[in-house]
Amino acid sequence: MSAYFAYQVQLADAPSVRHKVIKWHPKFKDIFAVGSCDERGDGGEINLFDDEGQKVKGSNNSLKKPTAKPLQLAWHPTKKILAVAWSTGLINVWNCAKNKAHNVGRRNDNQKSWFNLGHEVYVISGAVDLEINNVQWSSEGSKLLVTDRAGDVFLHKIDLKGRPVDNGTTKTKLKEPISCVLLKPPFDVHKDSGNAAPPEDALNEFRTKRAVIAPAESSTFFLGGETGGIYFVKENGQVNEMFTLNKCVMFLTFSAKNNILICISNDLMLSRHQISASSSSDATEMSKVKINAKLEKLNILPIRDNVLAISCGELSVR
Repeated sequence: MSAYFAYQVQLADAPSVRHKVIKWHPKFKDIFAVGSCDERGDGGEINLFDDEGQKVKGSNNSLKKPTAKPLQLAWHPTKKILAVAWSTGLINVWNCAKNKAHNVGRRNDNQKSWFNLGHEVYVISGAVDLEINNVQWSSEGSKLLVTDRAGDVFLHKIDLKGRPVDNGTTKTKLKEPISCVLLKPPFDVHKDSGNAAPPEDALNEFRTKRAVIAPAESSTFFLGGETGGIYFVKENGQVNEMFTLNKCVMFLTFSAKNNILICISNDLMLSRHQISASSSSDATEMSKVKINAKLEKLNILPIRDNVLAISCGELSVR
Protein backbone atom coordinates (compact mmCIF):
# COMPACT_ATOMS: atom_id res chain seq x y z
CA MET A 1 0.00 0.00 0.00
CA SER A 2 1.37 3.42 -0.96
CA ALA A 3 1.89 6.12 1.66
CA TYR A 4 1.52 9.79 0.78
CA PHE A 5 2.85 12.76 2.74
CA ALA A 6 1.61 16.35 2.51
CA TYR A 7 3.92 19.19 3.52
CA GLN A 8 3.02 22.83 4.06
CA VAL A 9 5.14 25.00 1.78
CA GLN A 10 6.69 27.94 3.61
CA LEU A 11 5.25 30.68 1.44
CA ALA A 12 4.59 34.31 2.30
CA ASP A 13 1.22 34.50 4.05
CA ALA A 14 0.40 38.17 3.39
CA PRO A 15 -3.20 38.47 2.11
CA SER A 16 -2.10 40.52 -0.90
CA VAL A 17 0.49 37.98 -2.12
CA ARG A 18 -0.56 35.79 -5.04
CA HIS A 19 1.40 32.73 -6.16
CA LYS A 20 1.15 32.76 -9.94
CA VAL A 21 3.27 29.88 -11.21
CA ILE A 22 5.03 26.77 -9.86
CA LYS A 23 7.50 24.47 -11.56
CA TRP A 24 9.26 21.29 -10.39
CA HIS A 25 12.69 20.51 -11.80
CA PRO A 26 12.39 17.62 -14.31
CA LYS A 27 15.63 15.95 -13.14
CA PHE A 28 16.32 17.11 -9.57
CA LYS A 29 13.12 16.13 -7.77
CA ASP A 30 14.17 17.86 -4.54
CA ILE A 31 13.72 21.40 -5.84
CA PHE A 32 10.88 23.48 -7.23
CA ALA A 33 10.33 27.16 -7.94
CA VAL A 34 7.36 29.37 -7.07
CA GLY A 35 6.66 32.70 -8.74
CA SER A 36 4.75 35.19 -6.57
CA CYS A 37 3.65 38.81 -6.73
CA ASP A 38 2.03 41.39 -4.47
CA GLU A 39 -1.30 42.59 -5.79
CA ARG A 40 -0.76 45.99 -4.14
CA GLY A 41 2.29 46.75 -6.29
CA ASP A 42 4.13 45.85 -9.47
CA GLY A 43 6.92 43.75 -8.00
CA GLY A 44 7.39 39.99 -7.99
CA GLU A 45 9.82 37.30 -6.91
CA ILE A 46 10.87 33.69 -7.45
CA ASN A 47 11.60 31.45 -4.45
CA LEU A 48 13.12 27.97 -4.35
CA PHE A 49 11.85 25.14 -2.13
CA ASP A 50 12.86 21.55 -1.41
CA ASP A 51 10.66 18.46 -1.62
CA GLU A 52 9.42 18.97 1.97
CA GLY A 53 8.24 22.51 1.35
CA GLN A 54 11.19 24.17 3.10
CA LYS A 55 12.76 27.23 1.54
CA VAL A 56 16.17 26.41 0.09
CA LYS A 57 18.86 27.71 2.44
CA GLY A 58 21.47 30.23 1.35
CA SER A 59 21.64 33.66 -0.20
CA ASN A 60 20.76 32.41 -3.67
CA ASN A 61 17.26 31.09 -3.00
CA SER A 62 15.26 34.00 -4.43
CA LEU A 63 15.17 36.34 -7.40
CA LYS A 64 13.27 39.62 -7.03
CA LYS A 65 12.13 42.36 -9.40
CA PRO A 66 10.64 45.56 -7.93
CA THR A 67 8.76 46.49 -11.12
CA ALA A 68 7.90 43.16 -12.76
CA LYS A 69 5.74 40.10 -12.08
CA PRO A 70 6.71 36.53 -13.04
CA LEU A 71 4.75 35.03 -15.93
CA GLN A 72 6.56 31.83 -16.97
CA LEU A 73 9.11 29.44 -15.42
CA ALA A 74 11.15 26.83 -17.31
CA TRP A 75 13.83 24.63 -15.74
CA HIS A 76 16.92 23.61 -17.69
CA PRO A 77 16.48 19.87 -18.43
CA THR A 78 19.73 18.73 -16.78
CA LYS A 79 20.99 21.59 -14.57
CA LYS A 80 19.72 23.83 -11.78
CA ILE A 81 19.23 26.72 -14.17
CA LEU A 82 15.87 28.46 -14.34
CA ALA A 83 14.49 30.65 -17.12
CA VAL A 84 12.09 33.29 -15.78
CA ALA A 85 9.84 35.44 -17.97
CA TRP A 86 8.67 38.71 -16.41
CA SER A 87 5.73 40.97 -17.21
CA THR A 88 8.06 43.64 -18.64
CA GLY A 89 9.22 41.29 -21.42
CA LEU A 90 12.55 40.57 -19.73
CA ILE A 91 13.81 37.02 -19.41
CA ASN A 92 16.30 36.01 -16.72
CA VAL A 93 18.34 32.84 -17.08
CA TRP A 94 19.12 32.16 -13.43
CA ASN A 95 21.93 29.82 -12.41
CA CYS A 96 20.47 28.83 -9.05
CA ALA A 97 23.60 26.95 -7.98
CA LYS A 98 25.85 30.00 -8.41
CA ASN A 99 23.44 32.87 -7.67
CA LYS A 100 23.96 34.53 -11.04
CA ALA A 101 21.17 35.81 -13.26
CA HIS A 102 21.83 36.62 -16.92
CA ASN A 103 19.52 38.87 -18.89
CA VAL A 104 18.18 37.60 -22.21
CA GLY A 105 17.33 40.59 -24.39
CA ARG A 106 14.04 41.59 -25.94
CA ARG A 107 13.43 44.03 -28.74
CA ASN A 108 11.33 47.18 -28.41
CA ASP A 109 10.15 48.12 -31.90
CA ASN A 110 9.38 51.69 -30.79
CA GLN A 111 12.95 52.31 -29.64
CA LYS A 112 14.52 50.39 -32.56
CA SER A 113 17.12 48.92 -30.23
CA TRP A 114 18.22 45.45 -29.20
CA PHE A 115 18.95 44.48 -25.64
CA ASN A 116 22.52 43.31 -25.18
CA LEU A 117 22.57 39.66 -24.16
CA GLY A 118 24.15 39.18 -20.76
CA HIS A 119 24.90 42.91 -20.32
CA GLU A 120 22.69 45.98 -20.04
CA VAL A 121 18.91 45.51 -19.95
CA TYR A 122 16.65 48.24 -21.33
CA VAL A 123 13.21 49.06 -19.95
CA ILE A 124 10.40 47.95 -22.27
CA SER A 125 7.76 50.61 -22.80
CA GLY A 126 5.23 51.64 -25.42
CA ALA A 127 2.06 50.13 -26.80
CA VAL A 128 3.64 46.98 -28.26
CA ASP A 129 2.15 43.87 -26.63
CA LEU A 130 5.20 41.96 -25.44
CA GLU A 131 3.68 39.64 -22.83
CA ILE A 132 5.63 36.39 -22.91
CA ASN A 133 3.35 33.35 -23.15
CA ASN A 134 5.72 30.41 -23.81
CA VAL A 135 9.24 29.48 -22.67
CA GLN A 136 10.72 26.10 -23.66
CA TRP A 137 14.24 24.62 -23.46
CA SER A 138 15.76 22.26 -26.00
CA SER A 139 16.31 18.69 -24.79
CA GLU A 140 19.87 19.35 -23.51
CA GLY A 141 19.50 23.05 -22.72
CA SER A 142 21.59 24.66 -25.46
CA LYS A 143 18.61 26.61 -26.86
CA LEU A 144 15.76 28.54 -25.28
CA LEU A 145 12.59 29.17 -27.28
CA VAL A 146 10.44 32.16 -26.32
CA THR A 147 7.17 33.41 -27.81
CA ASP A 148 5.14 36.50 -26.98
CA ARG A 149 1.64 37.88 -27.48
CA ALA A 150 2.81 39.96 -30.44
CA GLY A 151 3.47 36.80 -32.50
CA ASP A 152 7.26 36.96 -32.15
CA VAL A 153 9.29 33.74 -31.89
CA PHE A 154 12.79 33.99 -30.40
CA LEU A 155 15.39 31.22 -30.28
CA HIS A 156 18.28 32.01 -27.91
CA LYS A 157 21.55 30.08 -27.74
CA ILE A 158 22.62 29.36 -24.14
CA ASP A 159 26.09 28.16 -23.09
CA LEU A 160 26.91 25.39 -20.61
CA LYS A 161 26.85 27.79 -17.65
CA GLY A 162 23.44 29.21 -18.48
CA ARG A 163 24.74 32.38 -20.12
CA PRO A 164 23.17 33.76 -23.30
CA VAL A 165 25.55 33.59 -26.27
CA ASP A 166 26.43 36.90 -27.92
CA ASN A 167 24.71 37.30 -31.29
CA GLY A 168 23.03 33.95 -30.67
CA THR A 169 19.41 35.03 -31.05
CA THR A 170 17.07 34.62 -34.01
CA LYS A 171 13.66 36.27 -34.28
CA THR A 172 10.68 35.46 -36.51
CA LYS A 173 7.49 37.49 -36.72
CA LEU A 174 4.37 35.35 -37.27
CA LYS A 175 0.87 36.38 -38.29
CA GLU A 176 -0.61 35.13 -35.00
CA PRO A 177 0.40 34.65 -31.36
CA ILE A 178 1.53 31.16 -30.38
CA SER A 179 -0.82 29.31 -28.02
CA CYS A 180 1.27 26.17 -27.37
CA VAL A 181 4.82 24.87 -27.88
CA LEU A 182 6.02 21.27 -28.19
CA LEU A 183 9.66 20.20 -28.21
CA LYS A 184 10.16 17.50 -30.82
CA PRO A 185 11.49 14.44 -28.94
CA PRO A 186 15.22 13.75 -29.38
CA PHE A 187 16.24 11.23 -32.01
CA ASP A 188 16.60 7.78 -30.43
CA VAL A 189 19.53 6.00 -32.07
CA HIS A 190 18.61 2.75 -30.32
CA LYS A 191 15.11 2.67 -31.81
CA ASP A 192 16.51 3.55 -35.21
CA SER A 193 18.96 0.66 -35.21
CA GLY A 194 16.34 -1.61 -36.76
CA ASN A 195 14.31 -4.60 -35.65
CA ALA A 196 16.58 -7.30 -37.02
CA ALA A 197 18.70 -9.02 -34.38
CA PRO A 198 22.47 -9.03 -34.96
CA PRO A 199 24.38 -12.28 -35.42
CA GLU A 200 24.98 -14.11 -32.15
CA ASP A 201 28.77 -13.95 -32.46
CA ALA A 202 28.60 -10.13 -32.82
CA LEU A 203 26.06 -9.51 -30.07
CA ASN A 204 28.54 -8.29 -27.45
CA GLU A 205 30.18 -5.91 -29.91
CA PHE A 206 26.76 -4.63 -30.94
CA ARG A 207 25.78 -3.95 -27.33
CA THR A 208 29.05 -2.16 -26.67
CA LYS A 209 28.59 0.14 -29.64
CA ARG A 210 25.00 0.91 -28.62
CA ALA A 211 26.08 1.76 -25.09
CA VAL A 212 28.53 4.49 -26.12
CA ILE A 213 26.19 6.28 -28.53
CA ALA A 214 24.89 9.44 -26.87
CA PRO A 215 21.37 10.62 -27.69
CA ALA A 216 21.26 13.51 -30.12
CA GLU A 217 19.95 16.80 -28.77
CA SER A 218 16.64 18.03 -30.06
CA SER A 219 16.43 21.78 -30.58
CA THR A 220 13.47 21.74 -32.97
CA PHE A 221 9.92 22.61 -31.98
CA PHE A 222 6.31 22.41 -33.13
CA LEU A 223 4.18 25.52 -32.53
CA GLY A 224 0.41 25.94 -32.45
CA GLY A 225 -1.15 29.33 -33.16
CA GLU A 226 -4.20 31.13 -31.80
CA THR A 227 -5.87 31.19 -35.23
CA GLY A 228 -4.97 27.57 -36.05
CA GLY A 229 -1.55 27.70 -37.67
CA ILE A 230 0.89 24.83 -37.07
CA TYR A 231 4.59 25.70 -37.42
CA PHE A 232 7.95 23.95 -37.26
CA VAL A 233 11.06 25.64 -35.80
CA LYS A 234 14.36 24.39 -37.21
CA GLU A 235 17.65 24.25 -35.30
CA ASN A 236 18.81 27.50 -36.89
CA GLY A 237 15.67 29.31 -35.73
CA GLN A 238 13.91 29.30 -39.10
CA VAL A 239 10.14 28.92 -38.72
CA ASN A 240 8.06 27.21 -41.43
CA GLU A 241 4.27 26.97 -41.53
CA MET A 242 3.15 23.34 -41.93
CA PHE A 243 -0.66 23.44 -42.13
CA THR A 244 -3.66 25.21 -40.61
CA LEU A 245 -6.52 24.13 -38.34
CA ASN A 246 -9.86 25.92 -38.14
CA LYS A 247 -9.51 27.16 -34.56
CA CYS A 248 -6.97 27.99 -31.86
CA VAL A 249 -4.53 25.14 -31.18
CA MET A 250 -4.81 24.05 -27.54
CA PHE A 251 -2.79 20.81 -27.46
CA LEU A 252 0.11 19.19 -29.34
CA THR A 253 1.86 15.87 -28.85
CA PHE A 254 4.21 13.86 -31.06
CA SER A 255 4.51 10.11 -31.57
CA ALA A 256 8.21 9.55 -32.28
CA LYS A 257 7.60 5.88 -33.05
CA ASN A 258 5.36 6.63 -36.03
CA ASN A 259 6.35 10.25 -36.78
CA ILE A 260 2.80 11.45 -36.15
CA LEU A 261 1.84 14.88 -34.83
CA ILE A 262 -1.45 14.96 -32.90
CA CYS A 263 -3.23 18.31 -32.66
CA ILE A 264 -6.35 19.37 -30.76
CA SER A 265 -8.01 22.72 -31.40
CA ASN A 266 -10.44 24.50 -29.09
CA ASP A 267 -13.41 23.38 -31.20
CA LEU A 268 -12.38 19.90 -29.93
CA MET A 269 -11.26 18.59 -33.32
CA LEU A 270 -8.43 16.05 -33.02
CA SER A 271 -6.27 15.58 -36.11
CA ARG A 272 -3.34 13.27 -36.84
CA HIS A 273 -0.67 14.28 -39.34
CA GLN A 274 2.14 12.14 -40.71
CA ILE A 275 5.42 14.07 -40.55
CA SER A 276 7.86 13.48 -43.39
CA ALA A 277 11.04 11.67 -42.37
CA SER A 278 13.10 13.77 -44.78
CA SER A 279 11.62 17.14 -43.81
CA SER A 280 9.83 17.77 -40.53
CA SER A 281 8.12 20.78 -42.13
CA ASP A 282 6.09 18.52 -44.44
CA ALA A 283 2.92 16.93 -43.06
CA THR A 284 0.07 14.83 -44.47
CA GLU A 285 -3.29 14.62 -42.71
CA MET A 286 -4.20 11.04 -41.76
CA SER A 287 -7.42 11.43 -39.78
CA LYS A 288 -9.68 13.90 -38.01
CA VAL A 289 -12.26 13.27 -35.30
CA LYS A 290 -14.51 15.34 -33.02
CA ILE A 291 -14.02 14.91 -29.26
CA ASN A 292 -17.29 14.79 -27.33
CA ALA A 293 -16.36 16.77 -24.23
CA LYS A 294 -16.76 20.07 -22.39
CA LEU A 295 -14.03 22.50 -23.32
CA GLU A 296 -13.94 24.33 -19.99
CA LYS A 297 -13.25 21.08 -18.08
CA LEU A 298 -11.04 19.34 -20.63
CA ASN A 299 -7.73 17.87 -19.44
CA ILE A 300 -5.46 15.89 -21.79
CA LEU A 301 -2.41 13.82 -20.93
CA PRO A 302 -0.24 11.82 -23.37
CA ILE A 303 0.40 8.31 -21.99
CA ARG A 304 2.55 6.74 -24.70
CA ASP A 305 2.74 6.69 -28.50
CA ASN A 306 -0.73 7.33 -29.96
CA VAL A 307 -2.46 7.01 -26.55
CA LEU A 308 -4.08 9.97 -24.77
CA ALA A 309 -5.93 10.12 -21.45
CA ILE A 310 -8.84 12.60 -21.56
CA SER A 311 -10.78 13.92 -18.58
CA CYS A 312 -13.72 16.22 -19.27
CA GLY A 313 -15.63 16.60 -16.01
CA GLU A 314 -17.32 13.20 -16.21
CA LEU A 315 -17.11 10.29 -13.77
CA SER A 316 -14.71 8.40 -16.01
CA VAL A 317 -11.41 9.07 -17.77
CA ARG A 318 -11.22 8.15 -21.43
